[in-house]
Amino acid sequence: AIDLDAKVSVAEFVRRISAVRDYRLETHIRDRILSSKSSGELMGMKIELKTEYSAREPNRTLIVRIGGSRFSTANLPDAMRTGAVSATVGALLGEVRGSGLSTHEVVGSANVKLDMRDLRLAFSRAGKRPEVIRFESARLEIARGGAARGRIEGRVGGKQCSANVAG
Repeated sequence: AIDLDAKVSVAEFVRRISAVRDYRLETHIRDRILSSKSSGELMGMKIELKTEYSAREPNRTLIVRIGGSRFSTANLPDAMRTGAVSATVGALLGEVRGSGLSTHEVVGSANVKLDMRDLRLAFSRAGKRPEVIRFESARLEIARGGAARGRIEGRVGGKQCSANVAG
């Protein structure tokens, strides 16, 4: 049996294409359950990640949750930015959930949900005002086996719109 308590803290880690600041990780392993919580700033977005994995018999389970605050492509390193498209996200929430008799089954059974709020995309064209598309909300769900569905609601050209996607 493994029992583990670990804490990691990183004040700043900057590379050419990414930057992590004020990162903290706490991990605990007890009775075949791994539980971890991390938080920090990744390329200007404050994030929090929680993971719980149980390897107890007979069924293993995995739950991963992520939350993020406002993010803008303006915070990306120059090498990753394009002048033609810019984007901001007001908030991000995500969850991955799976279970099974083995780790392979847990991954294969995973359901993924991703919610974004206040998503803004701006498309720039030479000599013209940028075209801005604003979505109050965007949701994507990928069910076990790969079936996906999504819904977006927002404004295009100042007019209210919504769309559903499934496949």
